[in-house]
Amino acid sequence: MRMHFRLVILAAALAPGCGSTLTQTTTFECTTQAQPQPTDCALVQAVARDPAGNAIPFLPVRVDSVVPAIGQAYLSSATTAASDGGFVLLVFRVNRFEQPATPDTATVYINGYADPNPPAGTTPLSQAAMVMRFSPLGALVVPSTGIVVFHPVPAP
Repeated sequence: MRMHFRLVILAAALAPGCGSTLTQTTTFECTTQAQPQPTDCALVQAVARDPAGNAIPFLPVRVDSVVPAIGQAYLSSATTAASDGGFVLLVFRVNRFEQPATPDTATVYINGYADPNPPAGTTPLSQAAMVMRFSPLGALVVPSTGIVVFHPVPAP
């Protein structure tokens, strides 16, 4: 899946090594060239932590979630957290079946992996739930920021 997004306003960029303060603000327009065409997107600026509150440096993360009961999917490209655990993800929602509430939010799992480019279908090592704010394609995206706590995924 090839994704493209256009920068609209950049107040300050979230750079590796600067993510833990979460004071930066970036606004993007939600656009993509992906097929199938997503309906909405969320920009996540977060810091990965373990259950004890320690930063998880260099953790490969990705969103790859499907809500089977309604066929809704949440997808992102893979990225790796910085040395302080900070990372940025652009998350796309495929298939919106109802008019979203205002604000349009969803609790989505961010997956942690051992491989920086995990193949589709790879079982994550850990997961963290995050409430994300979504915007329709073509609209400005307000970042979803926070600290996300990753918990181990039990072996199958």
